[in-house]
Amino acid sequence: HGAAAGRRPVDDEGRAQRAAARERDVLDLVVAGRERRRGELHHRARRGDAEGALDDYTKSLDANPRFLPARFNRAHLLLASFNDPKRALDDFAGMLKINSQLAPVYSGRARARVALGDVAGALEELTAAPGLAPTADA
Repeated sequence: HGAAAGRRPVDDEGRAQRAAARERDVLDLVVAGRERRRGELHHRARRGDAEGALDDYTKSLDANPRFLPARFNRAHLLLASFNDPKRALDDFAGMLKINSQLAPVYSGRARARVALGDVAGALEELTAAPGLAPTADA
């Protein structure tokens, strides 16, 4: 009786609200971290440091192979700055394994195939894409 007198009553609703608020705070930090990292990844590419950007994208993918923006940007960097369409095709193929509904990936694959001299393959890529909805993530 004496020990219970000094305790506060259990407030399950308040506890649940505080837990939900903590969860929202953590989610906000995760999203902010992703956006900051995405900005950092683009920084070197915008400065014209293709080698540094390639290294950043690769490190990001080593940490998270499913991070599609890094894979997409690395593929385009490989095409534009390194003239390496074979590696770009590998990145695009990796993206399609994760999500085959990314229309911009098909146009990237078409560019890579043209760079390899495979015009027929490029046309196949472009005809595969029109029914797919483009997304902002890619």
